[in-house]
Amino acid sequence: MKAPLCILCLLVATDGSANWDKKVAQVCNSFSQSLYQNIAVNGCENSIYSPLSIHQALSMVTLGARGDTAAELSRVLGLSQIPSRPNQPQASYLEVIQQLRQVPHVEILTVNAIFVNPSTEIKADFTNNVTKFYQAEVSSFDLISPGGPERHINRFVYSKTKGLIKTVLTPGRE
Repeated sequence: MKAPLCILCLLVATDGSANWDKKVAQVCNSFSQSLYQNIAVNGCENSIYSPLSIHQALSMVTLGARGDTAAELSRVLGLSQIPSRPNQPQASYLEVIQQLRQVPHVEILTVNAIFVNPSTEIKADFTNNVTKFYQAEVSSFDLISPGGPERHINRFVYSKTKGLIKTVLTPGRE
């Protein structure tokens, strides 16, 4: 029997004035534990994933979500447990990204991106916020181009990881 493998990323608030950051860290850690339990229950063996990345990606989506979608994302991510303060989870993530990139003698590559079809209109405030808080790149490409979206995304990841990750998505048909 193969033992499941899980890599957990825990957020830790390091600043004494960062009660908000501590709360964000707590909800991210709770999300991480819940995610692992769901993966383990479903029998996924040897799973490697980054709860931090998943929480961060879904948190980016909340910036553009409205109504029931925003409420459900907020509930699942635990953001509804954080007292209301504009963009606090996002500001906490910006701090985490900056701290990770400043670890001495270690190069940590963190990359966030949003890819959309060129015909999709994206509101400027959403683009500005994901760029500001997540240091994300927002780009568009034709989803039906040769190689499909996988080619564009794989090239992006390859470039941003300095060739360390060659393929994230199985290439589509040519």
